[in-house]
Amino acid sequence: MDQELRDLLEKNLQISEENNELLRKLYRSQKWSQFMSIMYWVLIIGITFGTYYYLQPYIETLLGTYIDLMSGIDTINQKSQSLPNMNTISDFLRGISAPK
Repeated sequence: MDQELRDLLEKNLQISEENNELLRKLYRSQKWSQFMSIMYWVLIIGITFGTYYYLQPYIETLLGTYIDLMSGIDTINQKSQSLPNMNTISDFLRGISAPK
């Protein structure tokens, strides 16, 4: 084998080794990036469920209060329908705010 061909083969081998090293670094970086992305979403979802678990008693209390309030308003509306000229609370409030 002549010297020029040998030099070209050695240079080609050196470039191939450098490319292989760079490709391994890129592959490792891509794997770490994918792992960190998965951990990010696990953390976000975990915090969401953890917050819901922590706030669930308060949410249920607020929901119960809201349901009680709505049933109270329905009761008032039903009682006001039996009164003359007052079908709803809004009619009652309009009657109060109307100038005389």
